[in-house]
Amino acid sequence: MGSTFTAMQADPPAKKQRKPRTAPTRCDLCRAKLLSYFVDGKTRFGMWANLCVSCHDVYGLKLGTGRGQLYEIVDGHRVKVWG
Repeated sequence: MGSTFTAMQADPPAKKQRKPRTAPTRCDLCRAKLLSYFVDGKTRFGMWANLCVSCHDVYGLKLGTGRGQLYEIVDGHRVKVWG
């Protein structure tokens, strides 16, 4: 009983730091270069894609859980902004 209590008092293991995910460089539909923002989202065709903002306006669904997320590109990595 004492060893279980002692184990419970020990510090939990440190959480692993996630490596930042590299941002895509081109829109999956029009192949335009992604400069500052992009959407990882579901299209009206049913497939998911990395979309430039223009393609998302035409072919994308709304943002949110199960629909799509807006990301900003910072130093070549994606930073979630909304969704």
